[in-house]
Amino acid sequence: MFTTWLGRVAQWGLAGAIVLAAVVIHLAGDRFVFLRNLEAESLDLKFRLRGSLAPGPETVMVLIDDRTFLKLGRFPIERRYIAQGIDMVARESSASISY
Repeated sequence: MFTTWLGRVAQWGLAGAIVLAAVVIHLAGDRFVFLRNLEAESLDLKFRLRGSLAPGPETVMVLIDDRTFLKLGRFPIERRYIAQGIDMVARESSASISY
């Protein structure tokens, strides 16, 4: 009985220590630049290991080329032209638009 109780206390103690360490690292992360960089580098590594994925057929990219700049003027393009382009894409039943 005592050994099972002691085992449970040890498990909870280890879990508590892990949670406490995670909280301390999270709170101190702003002070340690290497922790911020570690997160960004690990995310980059994850995507490099996964490799690139081809976009699905539902994905559409609308690009602005040099001819458009010549026709509409220099950057930044007036918002009314951007709004017209978004309206045209939205009419084609897009689920979401990122700008």
